[in-house]
Amino acid sequence: MKMKKNTRIYKKPQVKVKKLRLNFFTRFKVNSFYEDMLLAAKCCGTCWSCSSDIRLKKNIKKLGKVLPKIQHIQGYTFNWRPEFISKQHSLQPQIGLIAQEVERVFPELVLQKSSIGFKAIDYGKFTAVLVEAVKELKKNNDRLEKRLNLVEKKLKNHS
Repeated sequence: MKMKKNTRIYKKPQVKVKKLRLNFFTRFKVNSFYEDMLLAAKCCGTCWSCSSDIRLKKNIKKLGKVLPKIQHIQGYTFNWRPEFISKQHSLQPQIGLIAQEVERVFPELVLQKSSIGFKAIDYGKFTAVLVEAVKELKKNNDRLEKRLNLVEKKLKNHS
């Protein structure tokens, strides 16, 4: 069998995309399905990038101590309720956080995604919190290492 040049061997699905602008969300209607995406975000393949240039920001303040706050947040495994699986969620077991728990300690990281009050976590912004937590842990570890070295030195001198 001979095929013509540039012949498609599959039928391209027909998807109508309608873009509607709302406050700080952009809504895309794909067939009868809505997805919310932040205007500040740009999709590139399988990742999202958000504007972060210092020239775009004001009132910049360090986060401060985040470890005590992180201790109020628990990671979970879960499955989506069946009535939401067909809309945007998978049948597969998931790993994540609970938006209401995060909201209590980091309200800036939680968005209300719909008129019925469903909440979402901006996991991208959560990175800044985790970076600060790692730095706090590193500082604590360095302090403890220093103390341990002093104790070991004293023990060695007394032997």
